[in-house]
Amino acid sequence: MDPQTLVLIVSVLVVVALAIIYFQIKKLLDSKSSEAYFKRGKILLDTKKDDSAIKDFSEMIKLNPKDGRAYHSRGLAKLKLKKKKDACKDLKKAGELGYFDAYADIKKYCK
Repeated sequence: MDPQTLVLIVSVLVVVALAIIYFQIKKLLDSKSSEAYFKRGKILLDTKKDDSAIKDFSEMIKLNPKDGRAYHSRGLAKLKLKKKKDACKDLKKAGELGYFDAYADIKKYCK
């Protein structure tokens, strides 16, 4: 691996780590921030920490049970963990709450 590629990889890892730290601090400062849970959950999902992402999306749902994004994202995380039945429940709930992007995933994964 050439040095430039290595520097790029390390830089990306540092940015991801800093983003996680930022949202950890944000969560501590504002424990009622459903948006902080959502953003950190998305980062965890993108970095393949699916169980942790599900926990954050579940916390978001507790704080804001009418936000379809949380159900959609939690459903996608559950799909990654091969929990199709639970994932499809979350995706359907997201659609019911008006998060219409969920319907494409329902069509794709919930047959």
